[in-house]
Amino acid sequence: MFPKWLGGILIAGGICYLIDLFAAFLVPDFGQKIHAFVVIPSAIAEISMVLYLLIMGVKTIKSEKPTLVVP
Repeated sequence: MFPKWLGGILIAGGICYLIDLFAAFLVPDFGQKIHAFVVIPSAIAEISMVLYLLIMGVKTIKSEKPTLVVP
């Protein structure tokens, strides 16, 4: 459905979100220092997903038989 490279970027973005969350919860001072660096991969992942969907769209399976609507 989606390319493997996009899935890899989205997984890395999700891991970065988790690192940011745990760092902010467990070590707040350190979490504030790394927040700007950890959010960058997540933003790249989200933007690439949006661009992919806007450019390529979602591929759907088309049925070969026309569907008949009966009232």
